[in-house]
Amino acid sequence: MTLLDGLKGYYSNFGLRGVLAISTYRLTRRTKEITKQPPGIRIPVHIRLGTTDVLIYAEILLRGQYAFDLPFSRK
Repeated sequence: MTLLDGLKGYYSNFGLRGVLAISTYRLTRRTKEITKQPPGIRIPVHIRLGTTDVLIYAEILLRGQYAFDLPFSRK
């Protein structure tokens, strides 16, 4: 993966704020996490930069990797 590919990934998942956060983290090691509220979730998610949290966030919360329909309605 090239640097440009990585920045494109952060941009597609977190927007310009994500690109700035990862750039700051890589240059200064100051910003260690970003907070994002995914669509349909009421509580914000804290994502640690430089870890697999970014990939897991994108797979599960944005792309619905484990989404499935329940055979009953919840109460």
